[in-house]
Amino acid sequence: MDHTKQPFQAVIEQTPIGLCITDSTGIFEYVNEAYCRIYGYAASELQGRHFTIVVPPEMHVLMQEKHDTFIREGEEINGEYEVVRKDGTRLHVESSAARLPGPDGRARKATFVTDVTARRTRVEHLRRLRAAVDTVSDAVSLTDMESLTFVDVNRAAIAMLGYFRHELLGMGPADVDPHLTTSSLRERHNDALRRGITTDRLETIVRHKNGHVIPVEMQIGFHSWGGHHLMITITRDISDRIRNENKLRRANEELDRLVSERTTALTRAHQQLQLVNAAVENSLDGITITARDGTIEQVNEAFTRVTGYSTGEAIGNTPRILKSGHHDKAFYQRLWLAITKTGHWEGEIWNRRKNGEVYPEWLMIRAIYDDTGSIVNFIAIFHDLSELRRREEEADFQASHDALTGLPNRPSFIARLDSAILEARRNGNGIAVVIADIDGFRQVNDSEGHTGGDKALQIVAQSLRHAVGERATLARTGGDEFGILISDISDQWDYLQIVDRIGGVSETPVTLDSSTIPLSLSLGVALFPDDAEEATTLLRNAEAALHQLKEEYHPPGRRRMQLFTPALNEALRRRSELETLMRQDLEAGRFVPYYQPRIDLKTEQIVGAEALARWIQEDGTVVSPAEFIPLAEDTELIIPLGTQLLTRILQDLEGPLRACCRDLTISFNVSTRELGDPAYSDRVSDLVNRYSGHDAVLEIELTESVLMSNIERSRIVLTRLKQLGMELAIDDFGTGYSSLSYLKQLPIDILKIDRSFVADIDKDTGDQAIVAAIIGMGHALGMRIVAEGIEKRAQQEYLAGRGCTEGQGYLYSPPVPAAEFAALVRTPA
Repeated sequence: MDHTKQPFQAVIEQTPIGLCITDSTGIFEYVNEAYCRIYGYAASELQGRHFTIVVPPEMHVLMQEKHDTFIREGEEINGEYEVVRKDGTRLHVESSAARLPGPDGRARKATFVTDVTARRTRVEHLRRLRAAVDTVSDAVSLTDMESLTFVDVNRAAIAMLGYFRHELLGMGPADVDPHLTTSSLRERHNDALRRGITTDRLETIVRHKNGHVIPVEMQIGFHSWGGHHLMITITRDISDRIRNENKLRRANEELDRLVSERTTALTRAHQQLQLVNAAVENSLDGITITARDGTIEQVNEAFTRVTGYSTGEAIGNTPRILKSGHHDKAFYQRLWLAITKTGHWEGEIWNRRKNGEVYPEWLMIRAIYDDTGSIVNFIAIFHDLSELRRREEEADFQASHDALTGLPNRPSFIARLDSAILEARRNGNGIAVVIADIDGFRQVNDSEGHTGGDKALQIVAQSLRHAVGERATLARTGGDEFGILISDISDQWDYLQIVDRIGGVSETPVTLDSSTIPLSLSLGVALFPDDAEEATTLLRNAEAALHQLKEEYHPPGRRRMQLFTPALNEALRRRSELETLMRQDLEAGRFVPYYQPRIDLKTEQIVGAEALARWIQEDGTVVSPAEFIPLAEDTELIIPLGTQLLTRILQDLEGPLRACCRDLTISFNVSTRELGDPAYSDRVSDLVNRYSGHDAVLEIELTESVLMSNIERSRIVLTRLKQLGMELAIDDFGTGYSSLSYLKQLPIDILKIDRSFVADIDKDTGDQAIVAAIIGMGHALGMRIVAEGIEKRAQQEYLAGRGCTEGQGYLYSPPVPAAEFAALVRTPA
């Protein structure tokens, strides 16, 4: 308790021992003045930096591993280390560390350092002196002037006197010199001190252990070392001085060991004292120490930071200054009853700062007992939970709201819809769910970029907020879709007024930095309880109504709304069943490629084929691609479907088609979702490399809309696929984007004329002009031209005469299985 009551901050800042506190990753959180002085940095230059700033570069990895092990296991990393000052010079420090608890559960490390460079210099000096002494032949002894006994002797002294070293260390100069006595030694020492001399010289004799005496020349020096008065005696055997040199070195080594042990013991004791103070004062938790009557005797810095009360304001007061009024008298009675019975209490409590702000904290109170078992003090440790509560509220908001618009997200919308349905069942009113979709939003992203698209979404969200008012709940339920929940509906007019205001948002163009863009909304509506009685079904029905509306053509800019109908419900049911079957049959491998031949229009020889997906169900039913391809794209099943089809194509090329399809071109279609999949090119590359035992040329067919969904992404992916030896064809050319600049940006090999231009080409001049333009442009760009949908000989003759390279259609063959296609190739034309 006495240590705890010390003025922590003053001790820490005035101590010559450097102190730093780092977090679990090694970032400085606190350094004291001594630490900054040792390393030559200002505190601001270290705080927030990694501790390896003061570690030699060659030691970074080792010291980081030691730090991580210490944080994780508490393994000691005490010792002496070389460090680097700010000016680049190196010095030696003695270091010890202790783990401190953190508020987030992660340990901190408190490190204490002492500059031992000077001590090392002294040690080196003594080592050199020792070496010098033990190389001479003179006997050297070290006498403690208090006990007048030898504390060390060198080898020459032992050899000269014939005693063992341990025998001499129990003796003194008077025991080996018949002319010396204890009193004469003290008198000589005192006389030297009075005269201010530190050395003296005399001639005398010493007695060998066996009794014979040796004449010697003795030089005596008086010194003070670590508070002790010592006498160093150099005794030279006049007959043989050389034998005594090495003994002095050993004497100095023993002396250094004694001094070092003493210094180490003092240092460790000091470090333990500083550790207690540092752990309390630098704790991130507030600490209060009170007397038995509750009077505050000591607080740490964290207390003043959290509560706003200074140390002077808190000491002498009681913890009642923090009382918030949120807890009744019974709460505090239970608290003190627990402390009385068990000696401690821990829990959450609300307190009040000096500025009046009420805040939550986690508080632990412990009683401190004396030797008789009586309570003498209480120590309270508390952690401010305000920031934790704020982060929890922020996390809750982020989990339930859209980051871009700040509106509730889809899960939150469904939860609110669930609550509204429960309320509607109680009061008998209705509910309307409206799904609003921005028409043509993809073009906004293409023209304005995703930043412009995000800004447009924020503007539309703000407009919808004003339109729905306080009556309805607005949420962002998808990319460019918004959900509106209208509760307490008593009649149709009740919700149509709000729907009309929502549709009115379409009448106000969106103004971005560079342009003004007209946007329109399509609305799908489902009603409770007419269309569904469960939240997810009601939302899905509204989306189904929207989906049907989006598939129909309407002039842009007009208000568009579709109510859910039983027919939509049946379509939704069929779609759900089809999706389930499709997932099952994808796993069962029931999607196979059929091949429609591609013909050289001049020679009428088969030069390739387009592989088209066919779904053969277990009962033999063939599902139309027009039904399952859109479903696959909507549900992202198009990705595993495309992978399965490409795998089957490659397997066919190494199986039934291997012998007959040498040098033929086999094309297959790629959707927007596949091309946008970051793993698509890697997946295709793996498959092509796995099935490389064929001589056919693989060709990718994409529509213009697929390419233009992300022109830069398309260029990167297609360039990589071209490096695999694949060709690129634009399918349904002429029906998509009017801008043709992408023809120069992408590595396109083939243009495929859409069947809509081929159907009446033998008699429609408009179609003839379009086809002629496509053929001419393709030839100018070095591309081959393929016409789709050829069903009449006249169409073939016209296209061949205008320079069209190849064609496909029912005139030659419908799509057929691999074996039938192989037979067609082997059959001469």
